[in-house]
Amino acid sequence: MSVPTPYATVIAWVREEDQQRFFPIYADAIASEVGEIARVVGEDLVLQYDVAVELGALTGNFPTAGDLGDHQVVLGTLRDAFARTPQEAECGIHLCYGDYKHRHFAVPQDLALCVQLANAVSESAAFVHMPVDRENGRDPGYFEPLRDLSARRLALGVVDYEGDEQRTGELAQAASEGGGGVEFAVATECGMARIDERGPGSPSLERLLQLHAQTASPLR
Repeated sequence: MSVPTPYATVIAWVREEDQQRFFPIYADAIASEVGEIARVVGEDLVLQYDVAVELGALTGNFPTAGDLGDHQVVLGTLRDAFARTPQEAECGIHLCYGDYKHRHFAVPQDLALCVQLANAVSESAAFVHMPVDRENGRDPGYFEPLRDLSARRLALGVVDYEGDEQRTGELAQAASEGGGGVEFAVATECGMARIDERGPGSPSLERLLQLHAQTASPLR
């Protein structure tokens, strides 16, 4: 189950003058709803918080009210979301620079900001997914911040969403070289939904799964 963080929804959809007043009310409501879902589903629940707007705010691409754009406040809201998630749920995060019309709202030069956000919840997050820009990610330097990552399980979006086998290989190789030996699972940059929106020549789901299999180490 994937859920936008309370911060993401409020900053993206609530007008600035109401954000600070509305945020705690909405955060309480989401915590209550997640708690009810966890109660019904039980230990089979895997919950992923969608953390994209936070990156938008910290890069200056989303307007925020008051101190909601402050770095420490953003990290605090993320920690709070995890703290209020029932412990029986396996909980992780998907970090994202946006996929509206399949474009980022900011092009990451490296994974430094993602690592900061992931480390803020490293004691609570069972897994972390990070985006890999299909251009900048071919430089091993893009992955050097991973050397400071404290997450338990990491997935990197090295599988090219256009189904390009060569680019996928280049991204995976750069991650292996630049990450200082950090182990990672492979994924697409921002999930595999809306494939048909990419227009003629878009890869099939089968093709993307094939690239996953080719890129990952064999299961033992």
